[in-house]
Amino acid sequence: MTRSRSVDTFKMTAMPQMIKKMVNVLCAMLSLTIVGSTVISSAVSPFFPLPSVPKTQVFAPLPCPESPSVEKERKEEKIRELIFSMTLREKLCQMFILYPQALGTNTVPVQNIDEEIKQGLKKTPVGGVIFSGGNLSTPLGTAAFIDDLQNESRIPLFVAVDEEGGKVARLANSGNFHVKKYSSMLDVGKSKRSGDAYNVGQTIGAYLSKYRFNLDFAPVADIFSNPSNTVIGNRSFGRDPKTVSAMALAVSQGLGSKGIISCFKHFPGHGDTAEDSHTGKVTVFKTWEELKEFELLPFITAINSECDMIMAAHIDLPNVTNDGLPATLSKELLKGKLCTELGYTGVIITDGLDMKTIESRYSPAEYAVLAVIAGADILLLPSDFTAALDALEKAVEDGEISEERIEESLVRILSLKEKYMHILSEPKN
Repeated sequence: MTRSRSVDTFKMTAMPQMIKKMVNVLCAMLSLTIVGSTVISSAVSPFFPLPSVPKTQVFAPLPCPESPSVEKERKEEKIRELIFSMTLREKLCQMFILYPQALGTNTVPVQNIDEEIKQGLKKTPVGGVIFSGGNLSTPLGTAAFIDDLQNESRIPLFVAVDEEGGKVARLANSGNFHVKKYSSMLDVGKSKRSGDAYNVGQTIGAYLSKYRFNLDFAPVADIFSNPSNTVIGNRSFGRDPKTVSAMALAVSQGLGSKGIISCFKHFPGHGDTAEDSHTGKVTVFKTWEELKEFELLPFITAINSECDMIMAAHIDLPNVTNDGLPATLSKELLKGKLCTELGYTGVIITDGLDMKTIESRYSPAEYAVLAVIAGADILLLPSDFTAALDALEKAVEDGEISEERIEESLVRILSLKEKYMHILSEPKN
């Protein structure tokens, strides 16, 4: 009985005290904050005496960084707030990339900003500008021109150029820019070393970034499969789909490492054509299954690598679509094949809409509406910007195109700008 009573007494007195001490120890341990090699505490452990620390040296725990998903949701919400603050016409303007002079009344290339262009950017805040060789002056002059354009734009501009390397390289071939020149991408592709292509992208990306460009209409993802092809030719990395896929992707990654947006072109493949879409109609008679086995492989590789932008070509594909429209204007091809079947979710841009194959068949008002219905996000170089813009505005007002469809493009455009230009961190009034 004595032993039983003492055990009961122990349970009632000693055990609670031990539990209390254990809790105190745990609390003391949890209160520790490690700063460098110094351990500091706001509580005193009965078992592990700690040095006395002035209150000014006790730091609160650092806040946990946002998870990628939370940060993505926060940015998406800010982008939607930005879109909500825009008028319909402002939204539509973001879907255009023009020559700088198209913001005014000049019909020849300009190399400096003027009051007319400033007012044009305020009245019609386009998504971006593209520089031709004629828009390039000196290295310092070009950089200053681009800075001036950006300073006048509420939302940072895409500033684009065709700098593929080889015969299509506006800066390298201008004579005023002392940058590395390449004979052709076909020569680069002969090595079959993707590292060589990555170095090309890094080199071009470095000098484009230096002179304030942020978008390069490269790489060429077309396969040089037709010896009669003159429009692509040695702009391609070769005749083998695997080589072209690897080299094009590597150039894109090299450009991206220097903060330059790349654009894979010309979907669904311009390499097996004898005609030039700059001068007339171009037709490819292959079926979709045939294209998937060859021409589409570089684009599929790019899509699987989550590429940022794809340029649609002005190619008719009568054995793929039933709408009789070139790829740039075909909803069957862009929405149906590229987005739905191949799973592409990035920005779609048209090839230059001022090219003869389009201009000879459609008015600026017609091709602007058709391109957006088809799924294009950005319209490149319409010959009459005002007519194209007015037509899109009317199409939305008449219900032919929903405003939600426009906002879908705006989300993709502004998300891409945020990714490379951080447009949400420095809003302009």
